[in-house]
Amino acid sequence: MPVIVQVQTNQFRDILGRFASVRNETAVAHSRAHVQAAARMLQQALREEAPRGRPDPLGRPRRYPVLWRSIRFQTVRSPKGWAVEFRAAPHVRFVLGGTRPHQIRGRRCPLHFYWHRMGVEAWFWSVNHPGTRPNRFDLRAAKRVRGQVYKEMRRGARAMAMMFTGRQG
Repeated sequence: MPVIVQVQTNQFRDILGRFASVRNETAVAHSRAHVQAAARMLQQALREEAPRGRPDPLGRPRRYPVLWRSIRFQTVRSPKGWAVEFRAAPHVRFVLGGTRPHQIRGRRCPLHFYWHRMGVEAWFWSVNHPGTRPNRFDLRAAKRVRGQVYKEMRRGARAMAMMFTGRQG
């Protein structure tokens, strides 16, 4: 997914010019906790903004995993600090980028679906799909929680600076 959170934890140096992560692993672990808290906030917002879809009126199980349930994050150590990578089901790229008009063909049997516009069940060997518009729920979620995420990041950076300099706050 295009949403990436990156925090630089190596920006704090001691008197000799060494990075904080070399000197104080506790501070780095503490900053990771704040990064994970911010990522949880963003994950919750992504799940709330993700499209839910309609239930199948024919009562068939869904083939693809539900998109909002598949959104996960992982904290990864990067050269400059911590990076948070968000992952989702593979079909998220079609939701975020949309699709062009295309033709769908039934291979072994006719396509069977519920036609919402007509209100009937339909069987066709091929259909012309009109395509879908891009749904940038990732940007809406990031804009909505931007202030909270920045506040959590500043809290982690401030705590790391206090640990690094030896001050208690």
